[in-house]
Amino acid sequence: MKWGGACAIIRAMRTAQEQQEGFLPLQTTTRLLALAPWSGLFLLYLPVFFQLYRAWRIDPYYSHGILIPPVALLLFYLERQKLAGQSFAPPSGPPWWLGSSLFVYLLGAWADFRFLMYLSFPLSVAGMIHYLYGRETLRAMAFPLGFLLFMVPIPYTIPLAIGFPLQTFSAKYASALVGLTGIPTWREGVNLFIPGFHFIVERGCSGLSSILALLALAVLFTYFLPAASWPQRIFLWFSAFPIALVANVARISAVILLGHFFGPVAAQGFYENFSGLVIFGLAFLMLYFSAWWLGCLRKES
Repeated sequence: MKWGGACAIIRAMRTAQEQQEGFLPLQTTTRLLALAPWSGLFLLYLPVFFQLYRAWRIDPYYSHGILIPPVALLLFYLERQKLAGQSFAPPSGPPWWLGSSLFVYLLGAWADFRFLMYLSFPLSVAGMIHYLYGRETLRAMAFPLGFLLFMVPIPYTIPLAIGFPLQTFSAKYASALVGLTGIPTWREGVNLFIPGFHFIVERGCSGLSSILALLALAVLFTYFLPAASWPQRIFLWFSAFPIALVANVARISAVILLGHFFGPVAAQGFYENFSGLVIFGLAFLMLYFSAWWLGCLRKES
C-alpha cells in the first residue's frame, strides 16, 4: 500500500474519533483499526520487555525501573485528557521517525547491544504517535515519552567507571560523620571499621542507584509543580545528585551506628530491610524542602 493510501485510512480513523470528541473511537471496527499498529509494536518489543524485566531484577542500579512504565502510562492518560475534542493532523509522508527507531532496534539486535534495543522503544512510541496523530500530539506527549527513558538501563561500562569513586566518596564521608560522634572509626578504601563491627561499602551502596531513582522522582515531582519555572525545574533535577549522595552517606552512617550500639545483626537487618526506604524518604524530604525554598509549592495564579 502506498503511503498516501495509508494516510487516507489514518485520516478517516481520526475523523471518526473527532466526531466522538475523544481520543479513542466508540465503534468497534474503528477501535480495532486504531489499536492494530500499537498491537504490532507491542508484539515486536515483547522479547525486549522480558529482557528489561530481568535487567530490573538483577541490576542493583535499576531496581526502580519496573515502576517507570506504569507511571508513564498514568502520565500518558493525564496528557490524553487535555487532548480530548482536539483535531489530529497525521503527516502525509513516510514514517521516517518510526522507521529510524525500528532501525535502531534492529541494529541493537544485530550487534547484541541491548542498550540500543531498550532505547529504541521510547523512540518507536514517539514515532508511532507522530505518524498516527501528528506533531502537536507528539509535543503534548513529550513529557511521558521522556520519562520512559528512565526505564532504560545505562551501558554497564558507566557504572563500572563511576561506581568505585562513588563508593570511596560515601565511605570517606560516612567515616568522618561517624567520627564526629566520638566513636573510634578508621577506613581502608571502602572498608569501614569500628570496635566490634566491620562494614564494606559495596557497589550497591555506592549511591548510584539512589541518584538514578531520585532523578526520576525529581523529574516526576516537578511535573506536578505547575508554578515552577523551567530554571527552577532544572535546578531541582540537578539537586537530585547531591541530595542522593548526602542521603547515602547518612544511610551508611546509620548502619555503622546501629552496629556499634545494637550489634552486627541489627545493623545488617536494618541495611537489608529498611535502609532503602529510609534513604529514599530522607532524600524526598530534602527535595521537597528545596522546592519549598525555591517557591515552587505555591499554587499557580
